[in-house]
Amino acid sequence: MSGDQVYLNIGFDSPSLRPSEIRERIADDYAEHWQALGSILSRGATWMVPDDHEYWNDYPNYKTNIPTLQALRLNKVRKAWTNAARDGGDNIQRALPVETFKIGNDIRFCLADLRSHRHESDYFLADVHMQQVLNWATTLTCPGVLLASQPLIVDENKDEKNLRSYEAQYATLIQALAATPYDIVYLSGDAHFGRVAEVKLGTNGGRLIEVVSSPLSNLTFLNGVATATPKRTPKHFPPRGVHVPGIDPQPVRYRRKVSTVSKWFDAYPKRRAHEHFMTIGLQQDPGGVKLTVQAWRVRDQNSSRVPRKEFNTAFATRLA
Repeated sequence: MSGDQVYLNIGFDSPSLRPSEIRERIADDYAEHWQALGSILSRGATWMVPDDHEYWNDYPNYKTNIPTLQALRLNKVRKAWTNAARDGGDNIQRALPVETFKIGNDIRFCLADLRSHRHESDYFLADVHMQQVLNWATTLTCPGVLLASQPLIVDENKDEKNLRSYEAQYATLIQALAATPYDIVYLSGDAHFGRVAEVKLGTNGGRLIEVVSSPLSNLTFLNGVATATPKRTPKHFPPRGVHVPGIDPQPVRYRRKVSTVSKWFDAYPKRRAHEHFMTIGLQQDPGGVKLTVQAWRVRDQNSSRVPRKEFNTAFATRLA
């Protein structure tokens, strides 16, 4: 699960100024979310990486214009909120800065928490942990799957920070991913839309296949402005304006996109993606691993209460 498993701040509710009440609120929010997620979490092993709403919008930036977050400018409030939220990530979600594992000799996984240990302006992952991700990428002997909480194929965002906001580490990560001749599947969320994108990466023959899914991201009225679908998507990767030594921008192919909806006199202020979740399948296949990706509409179910497929035909490719 790629970020925002819990929403610890939302709407027009400001945090308390009392540390004890802050901790109680966060504990209550986790209890409510975990009760709702219980049927999913009880069905098998689950790996999670946090994103900003495991803390607050655009964490760790607290010098925001959002009225409901002004209390975070107070040191005692910000410290209590951060510590309590980190307890949730460490002890409930059990998120590590970086975790790797493999399935036989067929595919290797890396889970990177690029939010919890982020500096406000200098880096999205401390050097010691960033080196683990770089080592994983550059020493692959088979296709890889990298899970993080924000997309790689992004335009510059002047309102909130994304991975591109940290130009040096962003370029270093891309360079490492491009060093391998193997395909890398990048799983992410946060962006309030769903898509599958594919781009040639580097000169060694590998591809980057980015799968972005943002379940249950639609918000009504004023809050919905923040969850509207993007006006632009990068045509090339690395994006124009980002210099990665030895890597020339390549055209991005958007292979699948979750459809959007907009209605007159609606509680949702802008066009938005249908609420969805995605599943990926990895199947051992002669000459590689077969990857399939399907999106499922959360609120559009058939007579058996099974979510309907978003894509008429699942995205499928062979990883090599």
